[in-house]
Amino acid sequence: MKLGSRQLSAKKSKSAVTALLILITATAYGKKSYKSNITAPPVFWNVFKAGVKKDKVLLTWVVTEYNNKVFYIQHSLNGSDWKTIDSVETKNSPLTLDEYTYTHTNKLEGRQYYRLRQVDIDLKKDGYSEVITLVLRQSKENVVRPAISLSPNPASDQIKVVSEISSESYYTRALVYDLSGKMIAEKKTGGHTNTFSVKDIPAGIYVIRVENNDGTSFTQKMIKQ
Repeated sequence: MKLGSRQLSAKKSKSAVTALLILITATAYGKKSYKSNITAPPVFWNVFKAGVKKDKVLLTWVVTEYNNKVFYIQHSLNGSDWKTIDSVETKNSPLTLDEYTYTHTNKLEGRQYYRLRQVDIDLKKDGYSEVITLVLRQSKENVVRPAISLSPNPASDQIKVVSEISSESYYTRALVYDLSGKMIAEKKTGGHTNTFSVKDIPAGIYVIRVENNDGTSFTQKMIKQ
């Protein structure tokens, strides 16, 4: 059966529109994926802390993940030579807070260093957490105080940041980040105790990062009511 000229023209037009839609969809998808791979960091480190009880070091970290595959737990005795002691598979839940814990049996004494190495899902990129420094004394119970304390937390008007480190060190700057990694506030600090306003910050969960005069930095989760 022969098609009339109108039917044939309509059929050709429909095929051309379909091909054009496929091309547009493929191009848009490619651009979106390409942009996502460039702009989205694999991990934003919200909290990384350590606690000690007897001969066990408990590492806890809270992160926002995008394209992460695995965490490697690394330990050092001098802060320069690192040894990977274990790995933890990612939960990889985009745009949510994921919490992880790891326990390391450590019967050594003296200064110890811990950090986390994350590897991207395509194994082409990696990154590192802050370095946590502990001084272990093998007694009945080791207790490690956090590097900074926040009060009140949750806060609605003002928050006080107190240094829990040695008297030779002090904080020079405090920064507030949201969970996407965007810095929303910054304040120069001095000494071991600083108070600043959070009144204009929207309610939610944030991370305060404080930088020390010796080049180290520490983070702590903050809740704004």
